[in-house]
Amino acid sequence: RYIGDWSSDVCSSDLTTSLFVFKSLFKTNNDVVLKVTDIAYRRDKTFICLSMVNNSTVDYDVNFIQFNKISKKASKRSNYQAIEIPPLIESSFNTFERIASGESQKAVYVFEKLALDSNKLINIELNELRGERNIVLPVTHRHINNPNL
Repeated sequence: RYIGDWSSDVCSSDLTTSLFVFKSLFKTNNDVVLKVTDIAYRRDKTFICLSMVNNSTVDYDVNFIQFNKISKKASKRSNYQAIEIPPLIESSFNTFERIASGESQKAVYVFEKLALDSNKLINIELNELRGERNIVLPVTHRHINNPNL
């Protein structure tokens, strides 16, 4: 999706209220669901909108969320090189910290322009603080290079 006027707060809040969801872009681990709900591009910035749902009875405290660029073939091996792609924290909106039991939350992470070769993908890694409900969600070049229109 191409965003009209770019302002971090306005743009990001618009994206969190979007009803569009990539049906195939989600991962679940012990009743915790991480979904990519939208990907947008505007003025050399890529916006990745995520939704997290905690259907478990235990709160989920986020240790970190990391975005790594890797080779598709390497993702199937136990050892591979991952290149971290840091979000622009000052431009990101509602970043994940704690999701209470039975709650859901949306966040928008903003990056410098992202474009991937066809043999690369981005792994979104969500790591739980003092827990083991970690989630790795792969996002292919098709989704990154062709944001919703």
